[in-house]
Amino acid sequence: MFFRSYAIQCAAEYGHLEVVRLLLQDSRVDPSANDNKATISASQMKHLFVVNLLLADSRVDPSARGNEALKRSNKPIRRLLLRHPQVASTPFPNELKEDEDTYQFALQCRRWCKRSALAFLREHRRVSGDTFMC
Repeated sequence: MFFRSYAIQCAAEYGHLEVVRLLLQDSRVDPSANDNKATISASQMKHLFVVNLLLADSRVDPSARGNEALKRSNKPIRRLLLRHPQVASTPFPNELKEDEDTYQFALQCRRWCKRSALAFLREHRRVSGDTFMC
């Protein structure tokens, strides 16, 4: 079991999207192994598509280790993580509060429904049309 879990952690860390996709299809591979190390590593290394793929798996908990994935990520990945229900229901880390733009986005997602967040982003010229979903 360790080898298969180690494989997905390495693939996620190095941004090998197709390898991660292949490993997730194997029920013996646990993407949440080692306290969700794969998600944390992919976030830290700024592999947006790998993080997105991992978040689609119900076994993954992006709020593990006190939202470590959120703390170690860049702005696009933070926004992706903030839309996940497990992250959205946990307290904000102090590191997030230092980035005022992302922090306001996170607060907006928490306070109102998706339409209100989209309206907020449109008002602040962050998106146009329906290209962004909270």
